[in-house]
Amino acid sequence: TSNPCIVDIKNAPHMYRGHQERIAYHKKHSAVIVLQSLVRGHQARCVYARECAAICIQRMYRGYQIRSWMTKQHHAATHIQSMYRGHQERIAYHKKHSAVIVLQSLVREHQARCVYARECAAICIQRMYRGYQIRSWMTKQHHAATHIQSMYRGHQERIAYHKKHSAVIVLQSLVREHQRRRQSAAVVLQSAIRCHLVHRYFEQLRTATIRIQALIRGHLH
Repeated sequence: TSNPCIVDIKNAPHMYRGHQERIAYHKKHSAVIVLQSLVRGHQARCVYARECAAICIQRMYRGYQIRSWMTKQHHAATHIQSMYRGHQERIAYHKKHSAVIVLQSLVREHQARCVYARECAAICIQRMYRGYQIRSWMTKQHHAATHIQSMYRGHQERIAYHKKHSAVIVLQSLVREHQRRRQSAAVVLQSAIRCHLVHRYFEQLRTATIRIQALIRGHLH
């Protein structure tokens, strides 16, 4: 039987080499693992950086898209607001314009009614004043005609009175003369003649007076 210790001593160089190789392998393996971890970490960082860059680019692009969309929406909203405000202003202007036209028509109608009322009042005043003037003139004419008629009638009455008075005086003188001539014989005849003459004279005077009055009345009418 061989001694194990002797075998181990004989195999010690091989074992040492194997140990050294294992140590070197472990070092290489550790270095490889470290290198792999570093490479993988670098790759992961590169992938992460690319992902971050892509995310940043996506974020920036999305922000650009959103800003562009917001700008378009803002311009569209501004345009819509301007159009709506313009529409509202046009509606308000048309309403104001219609209200102004209605108000102008009402004011003009009121002014026309006032002018017509003033014209009617002026015409009424003129008609009343002309009627007053005509009535005053007619009253004056009536008073003047009445005065003229009264004066003319008085004049006619005075003329008739003077004629009657003269006729009576003449008749009295004739009667007296006749009485002086024929005092005794013709008293009855004288009285009859006197009565006849007086009656005839008064009849003629009455007829003449009626004719004169008729002529005067016909002239006045």
